Amino acid sequence: MFFKLPKNVSDARNEMDTSYIAAEFDPYKISILRPGWLYTQLINNDDYLWRRWNFLEAINIDPSLAEKRKIPPIAFCLSTPHAPTMQMLEYCLALIPIYEDWDRDNRGWLYLEYFLDWLLYAFGHHSQPLPPKEPPACLGASQRLHQIFTLMPMQVWPNDYFGEILFHSRIGRKLGFHLDSNYDCARSCHDSLNQASPTDDIVLSITSSGRNLLHLSNYRLSIVAQDLDPTLLKMSLVNSYLYAPWVVSPPRLRTSSNAFVNHPVLFGVHLLPEYKNERFQKDLAEYAETISDYITNNIAATKASNLLYYRKTEFDVENWWQYAPLLKRKYKDLPTDNLDELILLGGKRR
Repeated sequence: MFFKLPKNVSDARNEMDTSYIAAEFDPYKISILRPGWLYTQLINNDDYLWRRWNFLEAINIDPSLAEKRKIPPIAFCLSTPHAPTMQMLEYCLALIPIYEDWDRDNRGWLYLEYFLDWLLYAFGHHSQPLPPKEPPACLGASQRLHQIFTLMPMQVWPNDYFGEILFHSRIGRKLGFHLDSNYDCARSCHDSLNQASPTDDIVLSITSSGRNLLHLSNYRLSIVAQDLDPTLLKMSLVNSYLYAPWVVSPPRLRTSSNAFVNHPVLFGVHLLPEYKNERFQKDLAEYAETISDYITNNIAATKASNLLYYRKTEFDVENWWQYAPLLKRKYKDLPTDNLDELILLGGKRR
């Protein structure tokens, strides 16, 4: 569950200058930003720090290395995120609107989604072939982000930063956004997947901000996930570009007994330009049905372990009302079957 920190990462943390927090932008400086302009820097940083993109390239050349080599682990910060990096990201969000606080009202969701779209365009994701449209009263937001945003700290101190920002923001609290702790995610992944083969598929019925995907990436190379909220999908894509490249670019694994290895990753389908195509919708529906059947067939195997894991918590089937007064008021009329389904979803509210 706890991984040794690579020497290069340790050196980078000791040498990292936090002056990027107080950086100021020049309103007269204009830069031309092309699709994927940040991708090369992302790869170079990772090649020095964690070498995950390098590992993905190696197993694409020789799939047998997936079994022979160990996945380069990332030691995600299990406590609070790196404070200077959080300040930098919050400062970036604050610079998007000109006349108001980004988290003042429901429009904060637009600013957060714009920031995610801007990053996907910078990484060269196919859902953003053109620069994202700036929200109202945010003229010049792209240039301000280009001057202030710093990629390196997010890779030196890996964490689910956007999930933390949404969880602590007004819009997140208003929507009841739920976020598991990094420690719980790391512990559950280690206990259940530590001895598993890295080429076996794992299917998530909900991805949220992508935090579980990050911890799963230390153990599996084939991860399939889906979510109904496009903003959370974008959040997961950004996290995957930073820390789990085999989620955004599934490796070509030849040796696997499961059905999903050669399929495209499902999450992110709402972002595809060809989503309105009828043939694509039909293929997508068949693929979603296959995943649903896979999850349904494996419920019996996972139910017992999940029930034991959530015992004496707010998701305890028998005594859940003793540990969560808020859930008691909200779910007191739910039948047991629905509560079991809630538990199988990892305790996340619908």
